[in-house]
Formats: sequence, structure tokens, C-alpha cells
Amino acid sequence: MTYLEFIFAQNLYNKNMNISKYYFEQINNIIRRNKKSNEIFVLQGITEECLNLFSDDIILDKKTFLSERKEDFTKEWFANIFVEINKQETYCLISYIQLV
Repeated sequence: MTYLEFIFAQNLYNKNMNISKYYFEQINNIIRRNKKSNEIFVLQGITEECLNLFSDDIILDKKTFLSERKEDFTKEWFANIFVEINKQETYCLISYIQLV
């Protein structure tokens, strides 16, 4: 274990949190510093446990968020997400795969 890994692990232990809670906290800090009205945050590589820590009303594609299947991201999916994005008054989270 490197010194940086040790410090990281010690910080998680001291804050009594697991890696999912740590990433949730870090993502929330980024959102708080950068959010504007109608802001879209695109996330990739988070776990289901981390995703479930976010409020359901800001995750626009929760059903497909963790999907790795390009087939899930159809024209119908895009149309639904586009409508939901336009309804948002604060900010929203969407998954990365649709950008591939």
C-alpha cells in the first residue's frame, strides 16, 4: 500500500464511510460548486450503492443508468430523456453511455 492509499483509507475510516459514500460526497461537492439552473451532470462508473444515495428526482435515467448495453439507449429513450431534461428546474444527473 502506498502512502497516498494509506491516507485515503485512513480518511474513509475516520469519517466512518465506505467508498460509495465517499464518491457520493465528492460528486455532491462538485455539483454544489458548479450547479446552475438546468445544469446537466453526466456520470460514469459509479456503483448502484452510490447511485441510490442521490435523490430519485434528479436522476433522469435511473432505470438505465447502470446499463452497459447500447441497445437500451434507443431513440425512444433519448426522446424521454430530452423531455425530462426540459422539465428540470434545478439540475439533473444522466449516465454516460448515451454519449458513446
